[in-house]
Amino acid sequence: MIGKRGQRKTMPSATQVTILVLLIGLAMLVYIILLPPEERATLLNETDTDFDSVTSTTYEKVLLSESPGEVYPRTESTIRHGLNDIELFSREEREVEPVADSLRVSKNWFSDKSKQVLFNIDDLDKIEEVSLFFSIRDYKGRMLLRLNGALIYDGVVNVANIPITLPKPYLRENNLLTISSQKSFFTSFYDLIDVKLIKTMRSEHKETHRSFVISPAEDEAMLSARFDYFINCIRDEGGFMKIVLNGQVLFTDIVVCDVNQPPIDIDPRRLRLGTNILDFSIDSGAYQIEDPVVEVKLSKKIYPEFRFSVDDDDFDEVQDGGMEVVLDLIFEDATDRKRAAITVNEYEFNMDTKSEDYSKDISSYVNRGANYIKFVPATTFEIKNLKVGLRD
Repeated sequence: MIGKRGQRKTMPSATQVTILVLLIGLAMLVYIILLPPEERATLLNETDTDFDSVTSTTYEKVLLSESPGEVYPRTESTIRHGLNDIELFSREEREVEPVADSLRVSKNWFSDKSKQVLFNIDDLDKIEEVSLFFSIRDYKGRMLLRLNGALIYDGVVNVANIPITLPKPYLRENNLLTISSQKSFFTSFYDLIDVKLIKTMRSEHKETHRSFVISPAEDEAMLSARFDYFINCIRDEGGFMKIVLNGQVLFTDIVVCDVNQPPIDIDPRRLRLGTNILDFSIDSGAYQIEDPVVEVKLSKKIYPEFRFSVDDDDFDEVQDGGMEVVLDLIFEDATDRKRAAITVNEYEFNMDTKSEDYSKDISSYVNRGANYIKFVPATTFEIKNLKVGLRD
């Protein structure tokens, strides 16, 4: 074929066409391999009844998140029930309420210039003390203070009796404090500066509890148990701490700070099948109980379990159908068969999948408060992530 300028066009050879087709085919193959499994299955018109993608699951609240790793018929002879750290305290907190930068009260036979101060108390039960603080620039005579109409102070004020405490029995939620000077023929007066009210309140969190679950297998194989912990003293006042297990005193003594506490032995007969409650209380001070754990020694090896808690509000919403509790598993591979018997509290179901993930609605299996999940694998596989969450 001759071109417009008399030159012959070069036609592609069969070899070049073949190479081009192979390169296009190779690019398409690489693209398909790199697709996510669910998109690859759609493109190739493949189906897998076990596949249910959970990698994009969003939760209203995550109740449990673990990375169990490889699971197979292996067990431990000791189970550790780790509890959340505990902070107990009884402490005083002060609130300063400015009244005036400067203030003058005076009185004689012809005039009476007093000052009224309005102030509120949000929680009378928490109030330890309210006092009036000021500095005196100049004065003559006696000062009179009336709290809600009652005379609470009548005398000469000096540095020794500042601040002046307002008697607690006269305090109300809404208060009126009247500051004046004594009545005399000649003028009595008080020139005050930096006038303020100081409220001392007691903030307390002296009691709390933690729960853990003893499974049927654990209960059957239990040999002994103990409670281990470490106490960090935020403010040591030589307070007493009491630990109660299922309504029976387990420990009571003066708090010893910042030392390794000897473990507290627990009689296995005091542990219950199912939910167990540990109550903690102090009478004074501020303490943090760190790394609390109940350790149970078993006569035989049993499968590991995972624990999570559902609070009252979330449980009620699940029961009303507003939320569901979902168990999601993400595996290391998407080819091998993964089989296991899964127990949620007393309910058991089987998992059999080749997918890279697995999802199950377990709303009807959960309890209010403490819950546990146990895996008994029939094959060896790796769980990259295990989550239990609330989903609407």
